[in-house]
Amino acid sequence: MAKPNVLYIMTDQFRFDAIASLGNDHIYTPSLDRLARRGVSFTNAYTSCPVCVAARYNIRTGCEPPTNGVFRNGGEDLVEGQPEEMEERCGPFLARRMSQLGYRSFGIGKFHSRHADMGYDDLQRAEELFGNPESRAVDAFAAFIAREHPQFDYVEQLHGERTEMYYMPQTSPLPADITYEAWAASCAWSTTPWSTPTRCWASYPRTPRNRTVSPINGGVMTIIDRQQASPEESFPGIDRWTYVNDPMGADSLTVMELEMSDGSVVPTHTHPTEEAMV
Repeated sequence: MAKPNVLYIMTDQFRFDAIASLGNDHIYTPSLDRLARRGVSFTNAYTSCPVCVAARYNIRTGCEPPTNGVFRNGGEDLVEGQPEEMEERCGPFLARRMSQLGYRSFGIGKFHSRHADMGYDDLQRAEELFGNPESRAVDAFAAFIAREHPQFDYVEQLHGERTEMYYMPQTSPLPADITYEAWAASCAWSTTPWSTPTRCWASYPRTPRNRTVSPINGGVMTIIDRQQASPEESFPGIDRWTYVNDPMGADSLTVMELEMSDGSVVPTHTHPTEEAMV
């Protein structure tokens, strides 16, 4: 039997209620709903350590924090007698083990790891660290922007500003077709030789309520978080939000506009077919 290809999609801050079809009627996630219908939803699954770096190492090693030594974002906490090296404590990283089993391992996006070598045959890391030239030089996404779209290289936070501790969407200031999400999706598809057994890990540094790219048709999605029942009260200066449905249908989402108290209208998300909207 031929080895199946494996595509692992990981997002940061993905809460259990971030998929509409699993019971949240306040959000609109048609592409994620489609994946849920085609597959299996583990609705009783838990993480043993719900911290970014620790949770990633749980998956990467197949071991929990007492074994892999990662309980927090800041480093490793080992007890006397534990080997210093992660793979001595846990065995080979998942990507390395997959390579040993005959897979080509490709990784792209946010890995939030202190290990440079995690066993990937091809690894393109983009860790959201754009604060100085040195960090940008070793970041695959920042390098892509500088090389292919230098007119946007001046943007400090290429992935969008983190505001209000994630209560506000972290919207990228870049055109939709060159955002972090679009870049990662494009690389995962175009640079991966799916004709050979491949294991691809695509990791996105943002919640699914923000703009991303449809894995079904490549179209731009704008996922709106409507859990705030009264945005006018929650966010002073906003008189009304307006949701405009795209006539193209469910595969391309929604555009939202904010009407400010000064009378101006601010489109918070744009779409390639916005001129066709009514």
